[in-house]
Amino acid sequence: MRSSGPLPLLAAAAEALDDEDLDRATDAALATQMRGLWVAICRLQAQLSRRVAVFDERGAAARDGARGIRGWLRHRLRVDAADAGRQATVAAALAVRPLAAAAYLRGEISPEHMAAIDEAGWLLGDAALERGVERILLDHARREPPGRLRRLSRRFRERGDPRGAVDAFRRVRAHRFLDVVRAGTGAVTIRGQLDASDGELLLEALWAAGLSRGTPDGPLPPPETGPPDLSVTNGGDLPLAPERERADALVALCRLVLRATLSDAGHALGDRARVVVTVPLETLRVDTSAGDAVLGSGEPVPASVARRLACDARVLPAVLGGAGEVLDIGVEAETVTQGLRRAVELRDRGCRFPGCEEPPADCAVHHLVHWARGGQPIVDNVVLLCPHHHGLVHEGGWQVTRDPYTGTVRARRPDGTRLDTVSPPPEDG
Repeated sequence: MRSSGPLPLLAAAAEALDDEDLDRATDAALATQMRGLWVAICRLQAQLSRRVAVFDERGAAARDGARGIRGWLRHRLRVDAADAGRQATVAAALAVRPLAAAAYLRGEISPEHMAAIDEAGWLLGDAALERGVERILLDHARREPPGRLRRLSRRFRERGDPRGAVDAFRRVRAHRFLDVVRAGTGAVTIRGQLDASDGELLLEALWAAGLSRGTPDGPLPPPETGPPDLSVTNGGDLPLAPERERADALVALCRLVLRATLSDAGHALGDRARVVVTVPLETLRVDTSAGDAVLGSGEPVPASVARRLACDARVLPAVLGGAGEVLDIGVEAETVTQGLRRAVELRDRGCRFPGCEEPPADCAVHHLVHWARGGQPIVDNVVLLCPHHHGLVHEGGWQVTRDPYTGTVRARRPDGTRLDTVSPPPEDG
């Protein structure tokens, strides 16, 4: 019947594939068939998306008593809510992402690629995609998995709106939290969120403990839902202070674990845990939030975060080619030597931000004049700052100064006003 269309042909093709004797197929033949089948599957997924779009536009789901297309898909196709939402999102994107939609229909990209490109519109704005970003992402989608597209979109955000990227980083950090709940069975449930740099530290600690490095990039929330609501039971904009403190405690634990791991490996006990970040030297030199900086996992971070991480780091100078290949490599050097760290720990005895009493083991050595801008690695140019206040200085726009004659440390707010308290030099004894 004409109403059946080509669906019987698909069934016949599947039956023909069922009849193939795969034991007689060569490895090369299987590889060729798998690639061909994947293209065919993507094309069929695109046809499903086309029909979902038309079905939704007609409001047909409501005539079946469903609240919307997501509920209809979940019930009638027997898929999870997340899969139903992804199907609906991809279907809606066909009309607004014409270049990606055409490639999707040809089987060049998968539905996950289509979703990643559409999510870039939510992250960067539709105008950016229309100005050529969609074409760039589509070119990458033909060669790379969806997770890398999402990461590339975040890098575009870092470049196109560096101030907004810093604000977004600060919002994520403000929403850091950790819930640890013991159930009636005695099991412990952990739920939480860290910002990109602290999250990288957690992953490094877990990897040091033997966890696999297979950490795929997750998708962003669908555009119609916006970013996830991370507020907790207090009903406020931020998690409760104890929850943020638990998140910070987890990060401190990771630092301790990594330092112990380094000690077991024969390094000095004072060796600091390292988060790998690749950043152009010019980005560190220029006092701006713009610039390319990526963590070892490839996750982009604002330039201000890179400068914070580079304050107390091991630096490996390298010259990279256009494709990221290493053309020349120098000698790794510490921006803060063990001797300098010992000296500043003895002098400062903890975080020197006015009013803070965090111990030295939890602090980083902050360069008052960053070494990339000519600051010298000497005791008069460094102070200890805890992670919170180090972040305030680099990402929050605060400034700290130290009087080399009196040892007093002062702080200024982002608007330039001076904090009305100071950090006097620690007392002897």
